[in-house]
Amino acid sequence: TVGSYTLGGSSLNPALLTGLNSPLGITASSDGIFVADPSAGTVAKYSTTGALVDANFITGLSAPLGMAISGSFLYVADADLGTIGQYTTLGATINDSLITGLNNPQQIAISGSSLFVTNLASGSVGAYTTSGAIVNSSLITGLVFPYGIAVSGTELFVGDFYTESISKYTTAGVLVNASFITSVSNPYQLAIAGSSLYVPIPSAGAIAEYSTLSGTSLNPNFITGLSDPTGIVIAPAPEPGSALLIGAAGVLVLVSRRTRRS
Repeated sequence: TVGSYTLGGSSLNPALLTGLNSPLGITASSDGIFVADPSAGTVAKYSTTGALVDANFITGLSAPLGMAISGSFLYVADADLGTIGQYTTLGATINDSLITGLNNPQQIAISGSSLFVTNLASGSVGAYTTSGAIVNSSLITGLVFPYGIAVSGTELFVGDFYTESISKYTTAGVLVNASFITSVSNPYQLAIAGSSLYVPIPSAGAIAEYSTLSGTSLNPNFITGLSDPTGIVIAPAPEPGSALLIGAAGVLVLVSRRTRRS
């Protein structure tokens, strides 16, 4: 399922999307909610109110995982193909191999014209432009199992499944703090709003809130009562204001571990 919550932590609709197959990636904009299903090789599109728009919005993928939106463009990482494809949020394919040669790409973060991607198999983060040009394919190295990634201004946050930590870097790849946040199990997807970093904690069935400035825990139980949450994105709510869209089905964790390929 996918549930929606306000940035104050209140529930809007804990079952906004139901009946999903094996969802593992989620992103959203005012154009809709996009859910990646690696087992089917598809991306589905829903309205911001939860209505199914197209179950086969994008097809022919191998293992779509992380996604990100910039303007009217949707970027999709394919772990098996080692690519990032570019599409419009209306469904047109711009370039399904915009970026190639990746090593089991997991999650994507975009800021302006900069695109960052975690490479699980090589323990690295690569930097590219949103038009596909290489900036530095090994911007950050020495990680073990990098999963989640988020960017805010000139700061980059990377979650590592193996070390159960979130590291902080500059967007130029300079390490700020390797143990910025610790004891975070399966930091598969991260989201930022203002000076708060939101992290799904599957083992606790919760979303935790941390400070992007200090790494201090602001609220370990920002949202509770979830079932193995893994996906999270900040997106427009059906009503005025913003909301969190949480992928909370237990299958998300199972598929996440199964798709961690070396």
